[in-house]
Amino acid sequence: MRKEFERTSKNPIKESSQTEAESAEDVKQGKAEEIERNEAFYRRKAAARKDERESTFHSLLIRTAPFLFYYLFVPFLTIIILLILGVIGVRVWHLLGPECCVWLGEEKLSDIDKILGAALGGGLIGSRLQKFFPEKSHLK
Repeated sequence: MRKEFERTSKNPIKESSQTEAESAEDVKQGKAEEIERNEAFYRRKAAARKDERESTFHSLLIRTAPFLFYYLFVPFLTIIILLILGVIGVRVWHLLGPECCVWLGEEKLSDIDKILGAALGGGLIGSRLQKFFPEKSHLK
């Protein structure tokens, strides 16, 4: 009879230890799920911050590009063009001007001729190469 009683009755001690074990597993699983959710949240947040940083840098570059162009590149290019025109003007003056107003010797004039010839030759060669290699040209 005792065996029947043991079979039919439920043991509260075994039952409570099983529920405690199950609840401990549930708590561990819940914590693991919460950790996983937190990691996924922080990964999304980090990706959003990275996108925001990249877009901020891009917008900063877009905003500063006109400034860089108009206040740095254009004056630099203007100065270079004025220097080149000045060198050409000095060379023309020495060719066409009167002898009393010439201040450069033959050596300096030949140096100017070499520089101008190299610049013109480089420009001509570059323009001809663009016709032969149009896919390499960035000035289309």
